[in-house]
Amino acid sequence: MIVRAFFMSKTSVLNWSLKCFNSRLFFYLYSLIKSKSNKMRKYLLLIVISIASTHLFSQEESGKSSFTLEIGMPPVLGNQSFKGVVKPIVYLSPFLQRKLKNELSLGFGFHYTYWQINEFKVPVSEPVKGGIHNLGIYLKPSYEKYYSDLFGIDFGVKIGYSQTYFKTDFNDSLFGKAQMVEGLHISPTLGFLFKDEEGDAYRFTLGYHLQGFGYNPNRIGVSTFSGYDPAKFSNLLNYLVVGFGYTHYFK
Repeated sequence: MIVRAFFMSKTSVLNWSLKCFNSRLFFYLYSLIKSKSNKMRKYLLLIVISIASTHLFSQEESGKSSFTLEIGMPPVLGNQSFKGVVKPIVYLSPFLQRKLKNELSLGFGFHYTYWQINEFKVPVSEPVKGGIHNLGIYLKPSYEKYYSDLFGIDFGVKIGYSQTYFKTDFNDSLFGKAQMVEGLHISPTLGFLFKDEEGDAYRFTLGYHLQGFGYNPNRIGVSTFSGYDPAKFSNLLNYLVVGFGYTHYFK
């Protein structure tokens, strides 16, 4: 397969270490949880990701490392006003993961999610067109274990920061650009791993994603609420990801 050939060509890349879990990282994580300021949470989270990823990429020691590419569908679960006007298109997430002690791992990755506005669900009086792009970075502490030579699981939580762009023709006309909202992003994920003859693994992935913001129709440039309760616009946007992936283990 082309994907496998690409991964196999990278066998000399990336060795990380356990040092990302040092005292500075835990201090910033504690501060992140305690902070009541969204801006402060954003900066603290970026500091955490920066410290951890710097350690991951700067070490010379050998160890069990892997690269995974996940792709799936992102159906919306929560915030009904958002769910009612979009259709899921794609979720894409590459991440690097370092094996730690006692079946624990730490990963660092990116994700991209895209929903298309459903032209049949928007108000007839405001036929908006476009889509919503969500981009983010994250750390992924996880538990990865193989129960046989062929089957294992990878259960973790992606914790990061994301920006969501509401790119519509109405926003382009009104503001000259997409509306953007940013916030924390948390996603418990479960992967079922199936090793192949080369020692790499295919995976079936389930993830629950929770964004740190709500949604109202004004974000896509319309003023009609289409029967949705404005009191519920502040409900956090959340969605499911069902997909597949491929993991290459560096030798």
